[in-house]
This record gives sequence, structure tokens and C-alpha cells, in this order.
Amino acid sequence: MTQEMENHNPHLENIELFMPVEPKPGHSLYYKWGHKAILTYLVGKAAMKRCHPIVAHTFLPILKLCSDNRKDVEDAFSKIQELNEETRFFDSPYEKYRKIYGNYVREVEWCCVQLRKYFTKRAYEDFIIDATFSYNSDVMGKYTELLNNLMLMGRTSEGVRKKSGKIVAFINRILPKFLDFVFKHVFNPVYWLVGDVEFQKYNLRTGEMVLYVKDCFMLRSSRMKQLPEEICLLV
Repeated sequence: MTQEMENHNPHLENIELFMPVEPKPGHSLYYKWGHKAILTYLVGKAAMKRCHPIVAHTFLPILKLCSDNRKDVEDAFSKIQELNEETRFFDSPYEKYRKIYGNYVREVEWCCVQLRKYFTKRAYEDFIIDATFSYNSDVMGKYTELLNNLMLMGRTSEGVRKKSGKIVAFINRILPKFLDFVFKHVFNPVYWLVGDVEFQKYNLRTGEMVLYVKDCFMLRSSRMKQLPEEICLLV
């Protein structure tokens, strides 16, 4: 009994929930090999190269400081990394990026679950949100500004917004359809993060934009037995 307690690693609890499960049949050949998949792979891979180090540079060091046993943290994280999926030469661009992103999601989710044990709910949420926002803003630079401008472009169109109601109403009807077409058939600049999106509403006067995420890529990329709730809500 004493030996079992000595060997118990609290950071390995429920590790089976982080294991990838068999994929569900779904996407077409073009969806996996087409130009959108290639662009998403290139953009997403570059983004993950910048974002992934937050695990080793921020979350793990803090977790080691909080834990009573640094080696337990290192051993448990090694087990998590063993669950990561390796990209293969003949994988489609879509599948290659899914694995890269899924491995990032798995590692961040595990770190968040472990860190949650050592902080109050408020302190934990503030730390994760502030750390990821600050880190990603620094490493993503102009791309973050580009996404912010896309989401807020209506607020910058003062000249257009002052035009007649008919023109504004026309733009409100046409712009969501145009953006929807671009995102579906040309390139979706946020697919690497959340997957397919649908533009449902746009109001030029208020700058309001409503997007619907059909099947969140963050939730399904890792194929974990348990949905990655922490990273979805806080990162």
C-alpha cells in the first residue's frame, strides 16, 4: 500500500481521456487535398510554430512550481506527448495540420486541467486568459491585427455608414453572402483556429457581425475522448 502511494502520480489521473479515438468518416477528397486545405496547412503550421512554445515556456514551468514533485509533472507530460499523433509523408494537407493542431490542443488542455488544481477559479481563469492573450499577441503580431480588423471592419467604415438607408441595407444583405463565398470557396483565414464559419448577419451602421461556427476545429482536431473544454473556453 505504501509503495503504491509513493508511485502514485496525480498528474496522470484520467490520462485515458486525452487519448485520440478513431476518426469518423466525413470530408471529401477535395476538402482534404484542395487549395483551401493546402493554404490552411501552410498558415496553420506557421501559426502553431509560434504558438506551441507557450506550453514549454509558460504552462509547464508554472505547473512545476506549483507541484510538490517536478518529476511527476515531467513524467506525466511525457506520457501526454506519447499520445500525440505523428504526421506522415502521404497524409493530406488537411490531415497533417489536424494532427499538428490536435497535438497542441491536447498539450494545452492537459496543462490547463492540471493548473486548475492549484488556483482558485478566478485566479486560474485570469492567469490562463492573460498568459495566452499576451503571448499570442506578441508572437502572432500583424496577423492578430488583421483578424481584429476583419471582425471590426464595419466600425471603420464611417463614410459608408453615413450614406442612405437603401445603400446600407443593400450592403448589409450582400456583404455576408460575399464573405461567406470567399470563406467557403477561396480561403478561410480562421479555419486553422476554429474551422468552417458561416456569416449570418452584418450591420454596417453598428459594425455588428455574427458568425456561426458549424463544427469547431479546436474541439475535434485532437480527437480526444473528452472534449477539450478548458482550451475552448479560456485560450
